[in-house]
Amino acid sequence: MDLNNDETEKQLLNDVSTKDKLEMVLPEFRSEDPKRPLAFMDKDGTQYTHKLNRMWSCVLLIFIVEAIQQFSYQGVKVTQTAYLTGQYNQEWNAGMAGVDVASLDNLSTAIAYSLPVIGAILADYFIG
Repeated sequence: MDLNNDETEKQLLNDVSTKDKLEMVLPEFRSEDPKRPLAFMDKDGTQYTHKLNRMWSCVLLIFIVEAIQQFSYQGVKVTQTAYLTGQYNQEWNAGMAGVDVASLDNLSTAIAYSLPVIGAILADYFIG
């Protein structure tokens, strides 16, 4: 195999998702761990190992975080209206009218759904 070919080098280093392709990887990029067979050593000498197909672990983690976020957001949203209008306790509330509570609820929803887009724009264009 010609390692001077740029396309072959890209394929060897970037497209290792099956055990068949692992055999084409140079020995210094392989580890002895069968669950994490890819290895990388930084300039300090620390070795890091990686799974062959990391995408499913990342996707599962994203789904779990999004589910927890939605449960917490919907829980706060449901109880917020009852608390602010005084349905729980007349002496212990914010004393807001229903129209004010609806306005605040819509504003908090708009902010909650807009901030990730603004954060993505900041991260992509300005932070790098």
